[in-house]
Amino acid sequence: GLTVPGGGTGLDLNDNVKIRIGTGTDLELYHDGSHSHINEETGHLLVGVEGEFQVLNRQENQYRIRAHNNGGVDLYYANTKRFETSNAGVSVTGDLTTTGHVQIPDNFRLKVGSATNGDLVLIHDGTDSVIDNAAGNLFIRSNSLHLQSTSAENMVVGESNGGVSLYYDNENKFSTDSF
Repeated sequence: GLTVPGGGTGLDLNDNVKIRIGTGTDLELYHDGSHSHINEETGHLLVGVEGEFQVLNRQENQYRIRAHNNGGVDLYYANTKRFETSNAGVSVTGDLTTTGHVQIPDNFRLKVGSATNGDLVLIHDGTDSVIDNAAGNLFIRSNSLHLQSTSAENMVVGESNGGVSLYYDNENKFSTDSF
């Protein structure tokens, strides 16, 4: 399975012929006719680069991954940076979709808006939860709004195009109507 072309053009190997490196052939490099493989059997596959590490498309004109020397890592979609690490954390360009929970530890804030500290801030301090709206009005929109206790007892119920009811110990004590 070894073909050595003339003229110093390189080393050509047929499909499924492996280059094996290491005493126990721990590292393999080969092509199976459809895919190229790098297999490491004993530890880590380490890539050391003095400058910037880049993964590009075959034509080498679009980034997929860039790892900057002594800096951040960027992930790309269709040559557009979508995820970036920095000394401040991470930045995402575009929508962030998750199939799990987003967890924020106590005393850290979820900041929404353009202000430095966030126009809208959600925080839990370990005891209390706070919604802090620093700009304009805070609107809560729903066809039916139910404020309930942690045991699911009604405290306030408001219906679209209907009344508002106030509850004490899950019992309606006051309601509005149209007349």
